[in-house]
Amino acid sequence: MKEENGRIYITCDKLRLILAEHQNSIGKSKMVGVEKIITSIAFWVPMALADFSKWGKIGLVVQIILILFGISLMIYGIFEIIKCIRNPFDKDVLYGEIEEANLMKEHPHSIVLIKDTFNQNANRFLVYYDARWDCKLFLNYSTITSDFKQDEDNIAKHLQMELKLPQNNLEGAFEFEQVHEKYSVSAKENRCYCHRFYVFRIKKFTDEISQDSFEIDGKKFCWMSIAEMENDKRIMEANSDIVSMVKKVA
Repeated sequence: MKEENGRIYITCDKLRLILAEHQNSIGKSKMVGVEKIITSIAFWVPMALADFSKWGKIGLVVQIILILFGISLMIYGIFEIIKCIRNPFDKDVLYGEIEEANLMKEHPHSIVLIKDTFNQNANRFLVYYDARWDCKLFLNYSTITSDFKQDEDNIAKHLQMELKLPQNNLEGAFEFEQVHEKYSVSAKENRCYCHRFYVFRIKKFTDEISQDSFEIDGKKFCWMSIAEMENDKRIMEANSDIVSMVKKVA
């Protein structure tokens, strides 16, 4: 796999097709051709030296046929060796074809869940406006490593910069990971996505980020409940799967 501890997702039909295309190559090596050559020599050389004269012309014809058959088998063995050398097929080639059909093409992302714990009944999450998607989304960053702690530290650094908070004011932990299938508009097919969810707690809120909506360095943020997200048409069009996952654990 391209990344350590990565995943490959492929439909059963596609996997069967790949394996069927290579059913005659899997497990084959140059030694198969060598074996054919040795077998053919062991066959046609004795045939060439044998005496078929006692059967007259029929014996001569049979002898020639058997010799030609042995030589043909030897030529086929040579062809097999050349084919294996020119177009080697091994586990790496097979893996490459399977990985090429991998449905999980997108980079995994870490979703960050921060609640408005400055309120007595904290039921809202911090979201931001993403211009590319024209949608309000949970804070999210590329998952940089399979190590949860390193990924958590990377998220903390981003939050410090984006929310202008000191490191000792943030406390985070991995919550859960979800792999799911979703239709990709750009690829025009179902793709598998892997999302990690981290819950971060802000120990002490500044006056600025305690507002219902605020802006830092040109990035717009606001607090929204799951119910408010479900009533937002654009959020449900672009991000209903993530909202649903968060709702289950909120």
